[in-house]
Amino acid sequence: MVNFLIPVVSPPDCFLAL
Repeated sequence: MVNFLIPVVSPPDCFLAL
């Protein structure tokens, strides 16, 4: 998942990537 690269778009998704 590359969501951690775009935490501005989806902050909660950043944690899901971790």
